[in-house]
Amino acid sequence: MEKGGASRDLSCDLADRLGHRFRRPDLLEQALTHASIASGVGANFERLEFLGDRVLGLAIAHVLYERFPDESEADMARRHGALVRRDALADVARGLGLGRFLRMARGEDDSGGRDNPTILADACEALLGALYLDGGFAPAERLVRAHWLPLIERSPLPPRDAKTMLQEWAQARGLPLPDYILVASAGPPHEPIFDIEARLAGHEPATGRGRSRRAAEQEAAAMHHRIGRAVPADVACAGAAATGGQRVVGPLGPGQVQELAHVLTQGRILAVFVDVRQVREGEPHVPRRHRVRGRNPSSPDR
Repeated sequence: MEKGGASRDLSCDLADRLGHRFRRPDLLEQALTHASIASGVGANFERLEFLGDRVLGLAIAHVLYERFPDESEADMARRHGALVRRDALADVARGLGLGRFLRMARGEDDSGGRDNPTILADACEALLGALYLDGGFAPAERLVRAHWLPLIERSPLPPRDAKTMLQEWAQARGLPLPDYILVASAGPPHEPIFDIEARLAGHEPATGRGRSRRAAEQEAAAMHHRIGRAVPADVACAGAAATGGQRVVGPLGPGQVQELAHVLTQGRILAVFVDVRQVREGEPHVPRRHRVRGRNPSSPDR
């Protein structure tokens, strides 16, 4: 197709894929229009995205309620959270070939906008909003059942997202719940980038970055959880870490282990040799030697 525009034939092709003929074709056109080419209120897919997000949430909840009659509310909520995330939406959008139908500015197109996960996810939600406005809940739910059921069947057990795992890890240790603090944001309004810190009492904060606050919080929680659990307290470092010319050798206490994991994830350690001893009641120490690589900030090699 021509850059910056979607032809009427292509829109009809997408309607065929959706199994729905729009009585109001303008809704479909709006759902395919990125803010880079039309920035006025109602001129692009942002308002439809808002509506489609709610339509998707209800449709997924309905499917899960029917599909898992014996699961608790908490387990269904975990499934629901995973199925309405950006990654799931982007997967569905790619399956529909949605990227090729989008109307966007040439610069956005040239920079890979048609395969940008955030743009694809937003457009997919907008498409659900357009279906709802044009034909009611039924065509939107048909789309969800057709394209989300394979994702549901992919996971026999409820998923555990990073924020849930960190929360459970903290509660098991009698710690207060983590806080998520926005520390920076950048980028244009239609494609922002957020930096969010996950803060947990008695632990160093961990920072996550994402194109939505939810994604950044998940990344921060995942980083915090990895740091807290990466190396148990019964670890001895047999070897050395190169940190700006200094050598750190010997057994580490729990606090030092956490700091070591933190600086490793920040890329300030070249290599760490870790001798892990599994300490279990009634079992001898079983040493296992691991080498964990970081990166040299002064080197282009990752």
